[in-house]
Amino acid sequence: MIASALKLRQQFGDDAFFRALNESKVDDGWGDAVRWDEHSFEAAAKADPRSRDRSELIGALAQSLMPGARHYGQHRRSGYRPRSHQPARQVAGI
Repeated sequence: MIASALKLRQQFGDDAFFRALNESKVDDGWGDAVRWDEHSFEAAAKADPRSRDRSELIGALAQSLMPGARHYGQHRRSGYRPRSHQPARQVAGI
């Protein structure tokens, strides 16, 4: 997800990328202050995957720029696998 975010940042440019990222509905308890900028994003992207900053970044990305990732994560936890990832079934007589 971080690699995809880096690609989006490059495509959109910093202003548009951080504007969209800061529109996420993740409440950090600090009101309407801007949470993500170049420095906080890069620090969180490099942080341990179990860290709070990294988790908040992943949440913000899933809420704003990559909403499909929320559904993918839910499906992974539930055991659901999209049809394209299931092995092909053998059909009798073919």
